Amino acid sequence: LCLCFGFGKYVAGDYIDGMLQLTRSLGDCPLHRQNIVSHEPVVRSSSLTSSTFFCLAATDGIWDQFSSLEACQYVYDQVRSSVNACSGPVDIQDILLQVSRALGSEAAKRATNSGHQSDDVSVLILVISQFW
Repeated sequence: LCLCFGFGKYVAGDYIDGMLQLTRSLGDCPLHRQNIVSHEPVVRSSSLTSSTFFCLAATDGIWDQFSSLEACQYVYDQVRSSVNACSGPVDIQDILLQVSRALGSEAAKRATNSGHQSDDVSVLILVISQFW
């Protein structure tokens, strides 16, 4: 897929002009002024239930390598495994930090193994209810 716009700009695959990923467009004002990228966020809402354990927010470096379900399952399994391995008091903040880093490392490994360049990653795990 390659979409061409005025001013010699184009979108090929997930990149604009072969250099800017669409999700990185929030601060790229010159491309906004030419209506090449939008700064409008995609907003979704969901109802919380008693089985809602956490919210996982991450950048495209994660979503390029994981489906939503796969990433959530990874976080769930890693947290449960880490808590079960603790012989003393559980430091959930430390565990969540370790799991966030592990998720980013796994995404980078998957990108490398598939012959793609690893993208920067940011991960936020917001615990809604205790699940460990």
